[in-house]
Amino acid sequence: MIYKHRTESKELMIYRVVNTRTTLSQSEMQYYWTLEKGYEGEVQFDHLLAPLQGEFIILNDLLFEINNTYFQIDSLLLAPEKIHLYDVKNFENDYIIDNDNNWYSILKNDRKKESKNPIHQLNRCELLLKQQLQRLGFKSPITSKLVFVNPNFYLYQAPPNHPIIFPTQLDRFVNQLNSQLTTAKLKERDFKLAQQLLQNHKDESPFKNRPDYTFEGLKKGIYCKSCQSFDVFTNPKTIVCNKCGFREKIEAAVLRNVEEYKMLFPDIKVTTTAISEWCGIIKSDNTIRKVLTTNYQSIGKQRGTHYI
Repeated sequence: MIYKHRTESKELMIYRVVNTRTTLSQSEMQYYWTLEKGYEGEVQFDHLLAPLQGEFIILNDLLFEINNTYFQIDSLLLAPEKIHLYDVKNFENDYIIDNDNNWYSILKNDRKKESKNPIHQLNRCELLLKQQLQRLGFKSPITSKLVFVNPNFYLYQAPPNHPIIFPTQLDRFVNQLNSQLTTAKLKERDFKLAQQLLQNHKDESPFKNRPDYTFEGLKKGIYCKSCQSFDVFTNPKTIVCNKCGFREKIEAAVLRNVEEYKMLFPDIKVTTTAISEWCGIIKSDNTIRKVLTTNYQSIGKQRGTHYI
């Protein structure tokens, strides 16, 4: 049973839109692709767990704050008498661990680049989760695993006692977990714990990294929902992409762009004039106004009208 489904973070959605409407810096692009790749790996992990049988509760993308410290959990599985904590990694290429447990990515010509030790991150997350459970009045054993989902990942010199699930072990991992879940029943306290964890979940971290952008610096217009091309045209009821042929109703396209605008510029009022400029290709202010009036609450009158 999934109590909290996985969705794209607002941070990722902002990077997607900004990347479509302008050119990200090299560091921003690298960070953006890290977000995309991480989300892709987490979704892949969700698909792996989909066939599970038995009684369990899954909560994805949890964010907690305890003692002014924020920590994120990719996937938490509440099973009878046990909690499974999963930190999902979509690493690819070759890595190596040295005798001091330092991690390195192996580059071309066998050069090595030191990288963060994900085991440390996993241990920190488990420690903070224990504190969170204690604060909520719960005490359950926690099994933590670092899950590598990308088949192009390989780790040299990995100690056998590390809490790691490698790509080649994923099927066996799911089968073993499935056999564990079908032998016991959840109790009322497990459902209470799930509810309290959801209640303590934070929607957004205050420390997110945002790309640098302004309204003036972003390309205006409605881009294709399917291929992100700005090469589109309108007919009376739809917007059609010249590149891939995708069709979208005008109202749906305008709504999609209004939500983008609100996400990118939360402190700027949504007005007919602003959305008309943002959408670009919609020449009639009346069309924009009708969509806004139908789908949002209007505040003010005439020229001072804005929408929430």
